Amino acid sequence: MRVSLGSLGRKWTPLILLAIGSYRVDRFNRLLETLPDVGRKVLATRLRELERGGMVRRVDPGVSTLFVRWVLTPKGKDALVIVLMVSAFGSKHHADVVFTDRKPRKLHEVVGPKEMRLVSGLL
Repeated sequence: MRVSLGSLGRKWTPLILLAIGSYRVDRFNRLLETLPDVGRKVLATRLRELERGGMVRRVDPGVSTLFVRWVLTPKGKDALVIVLMVSAFGSKHHADVVFTDRKPRKLHEVVGPKEMRLVSGLL
């Protein structure tokens, strides 16, 4: 548990994994837009940490840094499942804070079919 939380528990890490893996945000500036409270330096640091940890891979076509994309590795997809399950917990048990209608939701009601296949593949 300590090791897992050490790699997934860093501030912004779960949201970065969610943005890349679930919302298909794969470029640095788009990640900054999606996560407006994270600074450039922190985002760059977290992406390097996730890359060193084998959870994301930098796709660099070599043309320009403007074309660099980030994708989840198989390890990152496994981590995304954990992040999705934490989201499911919040959607069910903290619906009064998460949703304007305050009604609890199940996981399949808040994520797409691709994410559900990831989750069901590990259960």
